[in-house]
Amino acid sequence: MKTIITALLILSCSIAVFAQDDEYKHAPVPENTEDSRPAPAPTDVDNEVKVDEDYEARFLGSEYQFVGGQIGLQVGSSTLIEVSPIYGLGFSERFRVGAGPTFTYWTYRDNLDNRVQTTLWGVRGIAEFLLIPTIYAHLELDKQWGKAQDDVVQVKREFPRRLLLGGGYSSAFGEGVEYTLEILYDVLHDDEVDGRDPLVYRASMYFAF
Repeated sequence: MKTIITALLILSCSIAVFAQDDEYKHAPVPENTEDSRPAPAPTDVDNEVKVDEDYEARFLGSEYQFVGGQIGLQVGSSTLIEVSPIYGLGFSERFRVGAGPTFTYWTYRDNLDNRVQTTLWGVRGIAEFLLIPTIYAHLELDKQWGKAQDDVVQVKREFPRRLLLGGGYSSAFGEGVEYTLEILYDVLHDDEVDGRDPLVYRASMYFAF
């Protein structure tokens, strides 16, 4: 009897060991997919490219709108008020266009102590292309009308068109705010018919949205 019980115990242990070994053989092995691997850390080059892309997207990005222009004020022996707002669209990261009205009022006293007043109004269109970061080429076409009067007479006049070519420096500060400095020259200028200075210095401010 003891022999039979001992044989049954040995057989039971063998079956248990065999079953346990079979479970290990059929246990699923986890797959080592690419998603489980950690992403590589960004390099300095990646950070530099991202900064450049953020700058262009913020201030010269594609399909954005902007408003701005120039406001000038001079007081003293003569008074000068200039307002030239502009509205524009950016069609790519480097190219944008705009248009708007212009208004200038200038008054002073001549050698005979007569008060002379000059008023100019007109329209203009601009196109700008970014050459390198912060430096751009500028093209502008404008048309102005005006009148001048003193204490005796008043004269109305239509001025020739101007085609201003040049370039400028652009810098950004704040969120979507940009200021520019430009030097332009009127390539259509004729001293015999146009008394305006062909060389134009200008500072502007723009707000992108």
